Amino acid sequence: MHTSKNTDLHLYSTSRPVIEHSSALRFAPYPTSLSQPMIHSESQHYAVQDFDWIKPTPSPNWNKLADVESDAFNKAVAGAAFDDTLEKPPAL
Repeated sequence: MHTSKNTDLHLYSTSRPVIEHSSALRFAPYPTSLSQPMIHSESQHYAVQDFDWIKPTPSPNWNKLADVESDAFNKAVAGAAFDDTLEKPPAL
């Protein structure tokens, strides 16, 4: 992800997410209510690589979304079907 700011990401990723030229990003796990049953490997949504922060200390450009906020998002989408989360083209 490049040049992004003030963004919350609910993510499932089997590889380490990469950010660059970004700030104020917050990561959380993808909602289980929207997950496909075929997903079996461990998500690495918190193993973020910041290409602008090569120091051994944590990057200031991202952090974990607070559990209370992540839980609120999960509850909001819990009733949605997986297909409802994708933007559908207008009917012709």
